[in-house]
Amino acid sequence: MLLENGDVQTGIHFLERLTAEYRGNNFAVRFWDGTEWGDIDQPRFTPVLKHPAALRSMFPSPSELTLGEAFIYDDFDIEGDVEGAVELADYLLRREYSIPEKLRSGSLLAKLPAAASPYNCRQGADLSGALQKD
Repeated sequence: MLLENGDVQTGIHFLERLTAEYRGNNFAVRFWDGTEWGDIDQPRFTPVLKHPAALRSMFPSPSELTLGEAFIYDDFDIEGDVEGAVELADYLLRREYSIPEKLRSGSLLAKLPAAASPYNCRQGADLSGALQKD
C-alpha cells in the first residue's frame, strides 16, 4: 500500500463503513494515487477510482443512475469480474441505512472534493437548431 493522503484516508473510512457487513469481501479498490484497499492478494474485481471526487460523484444519493453516470463520466472503472461489481452495487443500493449511518457517511463524503472541476466537467448537452418535421 502506498502512503495515503487525506482524501484517500477519508475514502477508505467511507468504504469501510459502507461495506462492513458485505459478505462478498473479495474485492479491492484502487485509488487515483495507486493506494489499494481491500482483498489485495486475489480480488475478484477492483473498482479503480480515477480522482478524489469519484466517491462523492457515486454516492451523493446512491442509485443505479448515480453509479451509471459516475461510470460514464469516467469517475471510476472496473477491472476483473464485472458481475461481481454489480453484486456489490446491488447490495449497496438495497441496504437499509439508519439516519445516524447516513449522517456519518454524508460527513465523510463532504470531506472529499466536490465532483466539479478540475476533476470532471459535467455539463448538460447544448442542444440547438431547428426542429425538423418528417
